Amino acid sequence: MKKKILFLVPNSFQKQHAMDFCQKNEIDFSSINGNERMKTILSKTRFHSYLICGESSEEKDKITDLLVSAFVCENTHTVPCGICNSCRKKAADNHPDIIKADSSVTADDLRGILEYVFYKPNTSPNRVFVFENADKLTEIKQNILLKTLEEPPENNIFILSAESSETILQTVLSRCLLLPTDNIDGSSESVDAVGFAQAVFKDDEDTKL
Repeated sequence: MKKKILFLVPNSFQKQHAMDFCQKNEIDFSSINGNERMKTILSKTRFHSYLICGESSEEKDKITDLLVSAFVCENTHTVPCGICNSCRKKAADNHPDIIKADSSVTADDLRGILEYVFYKPNTSPNRVFVFENADKLTEIKQNILLKTLEEPPENNIFILSAESSETILQTVLSRCLLLPTDNIDGSSESVDAVGFAQAVFKDDEDTKL
């Protein structure tokens, strides 16, 4: 039985920060097959925190890798370009502005990691934090993360991946833009990603899906 992700309605925080973090750079989706709902969302807006939900680790890893590459890329048009200094460092897995952790991180280490948000990125337009298995983070750790997500510093982006959103605190969910992979059940209990994008931009007459 497939796990479902909770239906989310964009709140005022999400609408505000979707606009605040909106970027004009076009993301190159050529490395991602399918996932049209996710592509629809990302073609309309950017956000400071994302939650990628799905049962396939391979699919989540592909999307995470693309987003990380796009957000650290120094190109001003289509991203990732694959040739700038940041893209080369990312490919070599030695980029100082990419910070990764998973559910095994201790509470103290998590606090230490989040201290980096107070510093400017080293070489890239953004610093990107990646949290794998976010649905396995304890409530204490999620609340530590929430404090940063509630007041997102500029040029810091958070990417969380999870098999399901069921164990993620509603307060954390409300601070994330949900990106469902294709393997999520399309029933009414799943997130309506296109509807989310429409709701975020319902006041923008120039934005049409």
